[in-house]
Amino acid sequence: MILPAISKAYPKAWAHDFLNNGKMYFTNAEIFRRDEHPDRGDPKECSDYINQIFIWCATMESQPSAVLKFWSDRDSVVMIKNSLRLAELIRDMVAKNKDILTFHIGPVTYDRNLEHERDPFWGKGIFQKDYKFNGQKEFRFAIVGDFSSKEKEHMVLEIGDFRDIAKLVN
Repeated sequence: MILPAISKAYPKAWAHDFLNNGKMYFTNAEIFRRDEHPDRGDPKECSDYINQIFIWCATMESQPSAVLKFWSDRDSVVMIKNSLRLAELIRDMVAKNKDILTFHIGPVTYDRNLEHERDPFWGKGIFQKDYKFNGQKEFRFAIVGDFSSKEKEHMVLEIGDFRDIAKLVN
């Protein structure tokens, strides 16, 4: 499987925590449903699921300046040059976590409001957004929590040093 290089905007301290410790905050989709920011908040985010969906969002945008323009509240960009290895590391960590039911990865399509439904096998709703969000060029990693995770805002995975697969690019 070939996966794209991806970038993630962070505050500088979080970028270093990601690179040095592999600390990843998977955010409860409910947070995005409540976000009032017009470019990020999506009241339909992952709303097709009974279990909680936690997502770690990145972008396939390769220019750090474009990433920071979109995420103006961040000051650093981390580029993950080997996203397949990142996916493998997450998969291995998820397999050890009894609070996580499944793990999904993939690019987001921007066709939900165009009357196009994705095959449920591919994670209908998890990887589909309205066309107005297409500037995000999002690639996401999603984990499905068990029923006890409903009240959590984040699921935090601390996987280890990522400096062999990622770098700070600005």
